[in-house]
Amino acid sequence: MLGKIHNYVAAILIRLKFVSKEDSPLLKISVFLWLILLIIILASGLINISSGSKAFKYEYFALADSIVKGHGFSFNECESWGFGGCRDSDKYIPTAHEEPVYPYFMAFLLKTFVIENEFNFTVQFFNLIALLLTSVVVYYLARKVFNAPTGIIAASLLPLWPGVRYLSEHDFNPAIFAGLLISISCYLVIWCSENMSLRRGIVLGGVLGFSSLTYAPIIPFIPLSALFILVSRTPIRTINWKTALIIVVTALVVISPWSIRNFIVFGHLVPVKSGFGIIAHVSNPILAATFTSGSHACTDTLGPFWKARNAKEAIEIGRTDSRKKAFMLKRSFDCIQQQAPEGYEQYNYVERDKFYLRKTREFILSEPKTFAIMAYDRIISFLFFTWAKGTVSFLFLISAVVSFRNPKARILTVLSLSYLIPYLFIVMWFYRYRYPIEPVIHILAAYVPVLFISKLYMLYRSSSGKRKR
Repeated sequence: MLGKIHNYVAAILIRLKFVSKEDSPLLKISVFLWLILLIIILASGLINISSGSKAFKYEYFALADSIVKGHGFSFNECESWGFGGCRDSDKYIPTAHEEPVYPYFMAFLLKTFVIENEFNFTVQFFNLIALLLTSVVVYYLARKVFNAPTGIIAASLLPLWPGVRYLSEHDFNPAIFAGLLISISCYLVIWCSENMSLRRGIVLGGVLGFSSLTYAPIIPFIPLSALFILVSRTPIRTINWKTALIIVVTALVVISPWSIRNFIVFGHLVPVKSGFGIIAHVSNPILAATFTSGSHACTDTLGPFWKARNAKEAIEIGRTDSRKKAFMLKRSFDCIQQQAPEGYEQYNYVERDKFYLRKTREFILSEPKTFAIMAYDRIISFLFFTWAKGTVSFLFLISAVVSFRNPKARILTVLSLSYLIPYLFIVMWFYRYRYPIEPVIHILAAYVPVLFISKLYMLYRSSSGKRKR
């Protein structure tokens, strides 16, 4: 009886391409147990979100609500970044502060499910499904790049990882979907490099374009993916150039309608979103005022600022203390208001963000040493801000070195490192900033223990063979 059940389950797994006929019984059992784990997580997640668990809606819900009310992609004046606070206002301000896909997705659900509990459940349900799908994609991706054991470890660890379930079941933001789209994008880059064609290039470019409209930090994946395809075979042939070009063109075609909307509304080229200037201003001159003697946060005119011993402590306090974080945001706005040029009150959203970015650039050029210290500490904070995530980051960095000769692993490593670049300039204020790249980091990190165990096993086999002789 047990043998029949085993054969039946194995046949299903083979048909779904989770395993192959040649895989060991142990691997087939491991895959089966992992799938059972996903079912358990789905069941427990449904119980949690059915109980009416608290949902943190952030600015994405505000945008969705504005869309449903007929105000378009805009913030109410009282909720609009860079425009200060107010108690009550009927004025709505067009924005490009967030990517369009997730707010419009929420707006659709908000129209469909007018009862708040039903709406909350539906959004959280889709987040949960996206997380479980990410686990599946991680398994396939890890198996393609390394091996099945690496896939099992990475795919099992991801949905159990501290903070991930909370993010999927409580937060209304695109982080979980972004993790899924990054995983799919990485898989498609490798899939396209294995057998280049215009069709595969169009698929990859389309996914990258849509992913960028969901989560803007994916945009650098577009030129990097084209570069990987271009150099994946030597000598470089015509098909390399054609496929690389079609990836970029297709992605730009997908993104361009939103870019055109932004240009029409703001009079400036904004491919997907603005807002980097505001968060960079808080993360640089304002944060620097907490541990230096300079008047970077207008302390000479606006008064004293809370203090930290160094940049590392300042980042940690700013990240964990919501009151001090809010104080920094308020000081950033007040300081910019004081430094603003004539006519600033008529600036639109993008123009204000550009001014924030200009003041940030001036700080970096005037205080390069302070900036360098903060940039280093921001990356360290991103990688090692808890012991658990720091352990995975440490294994990821080891894997980046030991697996770099593997072309497929090299693609994952470069794409992961490219994701870190913005955090040289901004603080990872929330875990949702880091999560989208974690599926890929988990794959690379999981390879290290698998490699270590396989090397030990080879040594054991070798020593056993010598003893027999």
